[in-house]
Amino acid sequence: MIETWGRSLLAHVELPVVRCLLWLRLTPNLISWIGLGLAVATACLIAAGWTRWGGLAYILVSGLDSLDGLLARSTGRVTRYGACLDSTFDRLSEICALLGLLIHLQLGGPMRLPLSWSIPLTAAVIGASVVVSYVKARAEGLDIPGKAGWLQRSERIVLLGAGLMLNVADVVLVPMCLALLVTIGQRLHYVARHDRGTARDK
Repeated sequence: MIETWGRSLLAHVELPVVRCLLWLRLTPNLISWIGLGLAVATACLIAAGWTRWGGLAYILVSGLDSLDGLLARSTGRVTRYGACLDSTFDRLSEICALLGLLIHLQLGGPMRLPLSWSIPLTAAVIGASVVVSYVKARAEGLDIPGKAGWLQRSERIVLLGAGLMLNVADVVLVPMCLALLVTIGQRLHYVARHDRGTARDK
C-alpha cells in the first residue's frame, strides 16, 4: 500500500525529476551508487546515536531508490545489470540501517528493552528481511509473482524509520520480526498454491 502511494506521488513529479537528473548528467547506475553511499552515511548517523536524524534520513534516502529506475526507463537505459545493481543495493541499504542500530544498542544507546533482547531481535530482523527478499527473487525466477505478504520493503522502511525518530526502534523490532516471519510464510504459501494450480492446468 505504501509503495503504491509512493509510485502515485512519483508519477506527478516524474518529468521535472528526470529533467533535473539529466541536467546533472547522472546515469542510473551512478544514482544507485550515490544511494548506497547515502545509506552508509545514514547508518553511521544511527550508530553514532543521532537516531532521530538517522530515522528521517533513512526514510528520505530509501524514498530516492526509485530514481535510478525512473531515469533508466525515461531515457531507454534499462539493463539487466542495472536492475540487479538496484535490487542488491536496496538490500544492502536496509542491512546498513539495521547494523547501525545494532552498533548503537551495543554502545549503550537508549533502550526500552533489555540488551539481551534487543541485539538478538536486530539480528533476527536482518536475517528475516533477507529471507523475505530472497523468497521474492526466487519465486520470480520461477515465473511466479513474489510480492505477497504483509511486510513489503516500503512498510519495513516506514516502521524502522518511525521507530528511530521516536527512539523506540528496539520496541518496533518485535512486531517487525513477527510480521517478517509471517510474510515469509505467506510468500511460500502463495508459491505453493500457484505451483499446485499450474500443475493442475497441465
